[in-house]
Amino acid sequence: MSGWIKRARSRDERGAAAVEFALISIILLTLLIGIIQASIFFWSYQTGANAAREGARQYAVDPCDKTGLANDQKVKDFVGGAASGTVTVGHTFSGSNPPVTGDEVTVTVSYDAPSIGGLLPDFPAVVKTASARVEDVQDCTP
Repeated sequence: MSGWIKRARSRDERGAAAVEFALISIILLTLLIGIIQASIFFWSYQTGANAAREGARQYAVDPCDKTGLANDQKVKDFVGGAASGTVTVGHTFSGSNPPVTGDEVTVTVSYDAPSIGGLLPDFPAVVKTASARVEDVQDCTP
């Protein structure tokens, strides 16, 4: 009779492992999606920092771009796919207009980081700033 009890118990517990796996897999999947989304945000954040730094360098070596559109476009191109939507680039010079050697240029880049399907709440916008010293103003004309 002990064999019959053993067989009856094994039949009752057949689906228990599947149910336990289903409950745990929801938690594991949520954790995995969160890790992936955080990784995408930090990648985008680092790309914004690099874009601001490259933009400041570009303005430092070529401050004579009157409209700033060419230099700003280079910064936007550097951001590339790390942005979701519009990339805003701003620049200011600390001294006179046109800038002179030794002035400081500050470039600010802002945009929204991409999201993986809106499963998690949005992260804050990426806003990065970098500064550089203006080096070459030989060809600038007022």
